[in-house]
Amino acid sequence: MSITVEEVIARVSAALHLQPSDCEQRQDSCLCFALQPAFGTGECRFYRADSNLCIMVFDCTPGRDIIVQDAFEPYNCIAFFRTVGGFRSAAGEKRPLEPETLYTNIDHAQFESLTLSQGARCRGFMIILDPEEIFSHHAVARDVFTDGALKQMHDLVGVPELLPVLHQLENCPIREDAEMRNVYYSAKIYELLALCTAAARNQRRDTVQKINVSPEDRESITALMDYIDAHLDGEMDQTTLANLVHMSKSKLKYTFKEVTGMTMSEYRGRHRERRACELLRQTQLPVADIAVSLGFSGASSFSRFFKSRLNVTPLEYRHSIRGESD
Repeated sequence: MSITVEEVIARVSAALHLQPSDCEQRQDSCLCFALQPAFGTGECRFYRADSNLCIMVFDCTPGRDIIVQDAFEPYNCIAFFRTVGGFRSAAGEKRPLEPETLYTNIDHAQFESLTLSQGARCRGFMIILDPEEIFSHHAVARDVFTDGALKQMHDLVGVPELLPVLHQLENCPIREDAEMRNVYYSAKIYELLALCTAAARNQRRDTVQKINVSPEDRESITALMDYIDAHLDGEMDQTTLANLVHMSKSKLKYTFKEVTGMTMSEYRGRHRERRACELLRQTQLPVADIAVSLGFSGASSFSRFFKSRLNVTPLEYRHSIRGESD
């Protein structure tokens, strides 16, 4: 189902404490909002680039800390901050948000518990995507949403070709013609996705050449990653996995680490963690059921795993994300 501006506005305005404001651009394609006075100053403008893309351009100074991830939970977003004051919480630590940097809620480690700090000017934009629709028409765009590309998102900002596009997205030169402005935004967003995809592919290609992994072995490891993702609830026997990709166990161990930068155990653990976070945020499933779905013997072993990685129990995580008290 395609994103509608109305749907985005309803959720985002409530979560970010926005109220309608007067706007010099009254076309249907631009909806203007301001922070409620009790929560700060500044404005957000929403544009619909096309049926699959929406962009929010913002320049505001919060009057109190504002947690933003809940506003964008149903959507896939890429955020670019020109200036920012705030932090994101990950694994029990607070890490400052960096200006001139891309963040996405697709990789929860980047966007989770992202907070804009009181008194700090925040300027930039967020691209809000309907990935299923994009993928159905632009299969190449899938690459930017794969784990490899997302892990490189921060590094990709350093790619020279990206910065002009990011700045052009923030400062659209077309003011009067709403239809042409939408075309401009759509073209620039797809240009950004294409550049991210190409840069990620080049980095992967350089890595493959450096470690001398054959294209066939690379494809085998990619297929194995998909298999692991689809079987998080089962046992992972190395002999079985090696047979699946027609490698010896020693070659599989070496090749998997060289291609992904992780051991198979680390890879599986990271994806179990990510899936656990999704289920805790998005469902009402009991912790015991989530544990079983991820291959744990019970809630206790799952809770130990979860706390060792995020420094909170599954229930504490669920309560904090939803703003509930214990």
